[in-house]
Amino acid sequence: MPRAGVSVYTATNRRLWSPSRLSGKLLGGSSRRTTSQSMVEVTTARILADRALQEPCGQQCVNWAVSMLVAGHDGRYLAMLAGLSPPYNHFELADLRDRALAEVGAPELTDVEAVRAYVAELLQFALAGEADLIETLGEVKDMYIAYGYPRDIQDFYSLYFAYDALRDSVVQWYWNGATQENIIDLIRARARQFISEVPAPPNPPL
Repeated sequence: MPRAGVSVYTATNRRLWSPSRLSGKLLGGSSRRTTSQSMVEVTTARILADRALQEPCGQQCVNWAVSMLVAGHDGRYLAMLAGLSPPYNHFELADLRDRALAEVGAPELTDVEAVRAYVAELLQFALAGEADLIETLGEVKDMYIAYGYPRDIQDFYSLYFAYDALRDSVVQWYWNGATQENIIDLIRARARQFISEVPAPPNPPL
């Protein structure tokens, strides 16, 4: 929990931000997440995966920095990133993001490890009911395409199109044995298996 009365000085705009004011910034801005996932805060796993996928660093980076400050983390670059407002410069934000990640002790992951960790996190949210399962599957499918078809997450690409085909037909050619009656159970089972195979990266220490 953040310490009461703690303020963070941002050299960027010469203003003081308290945790209560910072948390309000999380409500605005665009996000790659779908509507059902917008309630989930921007996590370190997502920021690491976005960097691996070379996604533009925008509002989600600011929101991540804000959430880290609210959680009790501190640091010069983290505070500078949290204090930025649109319009954003991707290169400025990306530089601050990388410095802030190092500042808070974020785990050093390869690009493949970062994508796998974020996919596992997304699937955990979906299985816990914090995000829509099929929308999450669609996001993982998009990541599979964007990252150059990594074999690790190919199953979710196939399961997505198996589900999509079975919405209008009893026949699909994407997943052996999948039917309208069992496709959701198959998706859930594969998601649980994937999560069990991916070691969870440690959270940045407070």
